[in-house]
This record gives sequence, structure tokens and C-alpha cells, in this order.
Amino acid sequence: MKPRCSFFSFSVLPSVPRLFCLWALPALLTVLCASPSFAQRGSETVLLVGVQRMGRLDSRLTHALYEALTSHGELLIGENALAPPERSCNNEECLSQLSSREGAKLAVAVTVQDTAGPSSPYLTVYVFDEALRTLTEERSGCPKCNPQQLGAALSDLSDQALRNYREKRAGQAAATAPAPTAPAAAPPAAPPPQTGEGTAPGLPLPPPPTTVGSSAPSPDSGVSVDFFSRWSPKRRMAAALLTGLLVAAVIPTVALQATDGSSTTLIGCSNPQGFCVLQNKPLWITGYSISGALAVGLAVTFLIPTSKPARPSQNVAMATEAK
Repeated sequence: MKPRCSFFSFSVLPSVPRLFCLWALPALLTVLCASPSFAQRGSETVLLVGVQRMGRLDSRLTHALYEALTSHGELLIGENALAPPERSCNNEECLSQLSSREGAKLAVAVTVQDTAGPSSPYLTVYVFDEALRTLTEERSGCPKCNPQQLGAALSDLSDQALRNYREKRAGQAAATAPAPTAPAAAPPAAPPPQTGEGTAPGLPLPPPPTTVGSSAPSPDSGVSVDFFSRWSPKRRMAAALLTGLLVAAVIPTVALQATDGSSTTLIGCSNPQGFCVLQNKPLWITGYSISGALAVGLAVTFLIPTSKPARPSQNVAMATEAK
């Protein structure tokens, strides 16, 4: 018994054929989805005009081809959208009118000629693109065809015609895609400097006078460039320490003053009434005294005059004397 990739046969198949089916199905889907024609199939509306045999509409072959294209994933316009006289169209003018009226992007018309006899017809599939106004043909013979083989041949030839046309259109679109723009050219080099009026040729021009911005204060302006940058490391450490101690002293002092005179039921209160009155006045007075002393020390740290940085001229003079 040959293994078959059927959902109903998974329960009876042995493990090896089951794994083969599970591996083959995703691989087949990957190959099909990678094809450009398969990716476009189902996204374009297709109008099946009809199948003509010896100049007459063959309703049976038209219906069979409609069902075959639908099962292959094509998005077809309704089967009864066209009247029987309109289904005899197979030229560019009438195909353009019908596809434009029905809102189809592609129109497909098929003719079957029994020139070599009814058992060996000659097939022609026309594919018309409404947007590009192009008509392509795909031809093939069907020697010794019975009715079932003729229907399969029409389906295969129609699929081949649609696939070849889509691949050709995709190749043309890729060929006409705009090329990447070249990088911008470098600007031309600046012309050589010209000699000024009254200057001997061949001698360089004097450098332009430099201007000092008004936003940068000079050392002689008396404006402090950076107050804290001139502090010594010890002075900065003292200022940080005094600031921290002052904050640590002020917060509990304020809390002690706020709770002074309030009643409490803390453990250890021996008042017969069951509560005691807090007497925090000595504590917060002491806290304020310590805070004041720390604030005075911090103010003195800020008010101590700092040494000004030496001027550039003084630095040059000191370096000359050192030599």
C-alpha cells in the first residue's frame, strides 16, 4: 500500500511515511509561494470570456475551465457576468471593453480549432491586460484528445498562459526599475588666494584681524568666570559636610518644636491619667543653637575670599623669571 498524504490516513499510516508527508507538504508550499506567478495569483481579478469551438460558444468547456481556474486560486468574475453573444470576443478591442466594464485586470479567451479532426484540436489562449493594453497568446495542440483530456489540456494551457504572462510582466517591471542614484559630486576646490592691492606678488597676505566675542568676559572685567572652580578640595569638602550636618540638625529640631506640649501615650509614661505631655523645649532650643552654629560656619565657608587666577601676562613673566 502506497503512503498517501491525506489527513484521514495519518492515523493508519506508519511513522516513516507520516513524517515524509509532513515534510513534503511544507516544502511544496514553500516552492509554490516562492514563485512570482503564484504570489500574484488570487490578487488580480480575471474575466473568463469563454471557450469557442469552431466559431461557437462551448458552454460545457467554458464551465469546466471556470471551475478549474477557480480551484487553482484565480479570482474570477462571476460566471454569468457576460451574455452569450459577448463570449465570442477574442480580439483586443472587445476584450478591453468587457474587462473595463466588469472591472477585471486580466481577460482570458480560448478558441478550439478542429482543423486536424475532432480528436486532435488546436488550442489558443488569449490573455489581455487591461492596464497595459497588451494581448498575448499561448498555443498548443491536443492530439488524440477525448472530452476529459481536452478539458485538462485547456486548464493546463490557461494556467501556463497566465503564469508566463505574469513572469514576463514581472521581468519587465524589474528591468524598468529606476537605478540607484549616484553619490553627489564633491564641491569644486576653492580658488587660490589672490594678492591684495598694494601687496607684492608672491608674498602671502597678512592674516585677518581676530575678533573677540562679547560673550566671553576678559580677565580684567572683574566678572567671576567660575566661583566654585577656584575652591580648594578641602574647602569643598568642608562646605558639603556643613551642609549635610545643617540639614540633619534642622529637620529633627523642627519636629521637636512642632510636637512640644502635645499629649502622648508612649510606653513608660507613669501619669495616672494615662497620657503624658511632651516637654521638648530644651531639645529644640539646643537644636536651633547647633543649626545656627552650622549655618554661621557654612556662611563663613562661602564668604572666605578666593584667589583669582593669574593673568596670562603674569604667567609668562613668572615662567621667564623661572628660566
